[in-house]
Amino acid sequence: MADFWVIDITCTVLPTSSLEQDGSEFYYNRAVVPADSKEAAIALLTENFEEEGILIKEVVGALTYDDGDWSNDFYHLDRAYQTAKQENEVCTATFISSDVYDFKYKGL
Repeated sequence: MADFWVIDITCTVLPTSSLEQDGSEFYYNRAVVPADSKEAAIALLTENFEEEGILIKEVVGALTYDDGDWSNDFYHLDRAYQTAKQENEVCTATFISSDVYDFKYKGL
């Protein structure tokens, strides 16, 4: 049985992507990915995003959902986890531009 990995990344979005963009240099993403290992989860997330015109710049963090403390999470990770578990597929908890992140969450 696969684990569910919570992966935090920064990424860039190509102009061809259907993702709504605000001109930010990069975007933050937190996703839940079913996979047998951290490496497999990152590879699956990378593949999914490249198909959508999103390029991973940096993996900021990756750990299993069960190993994390999500009590202060403001990204609605619990909903993404339930969806990923039901569908057994990658589910994004948040996708936020660096401009919005800096404005809304800096200093929390």
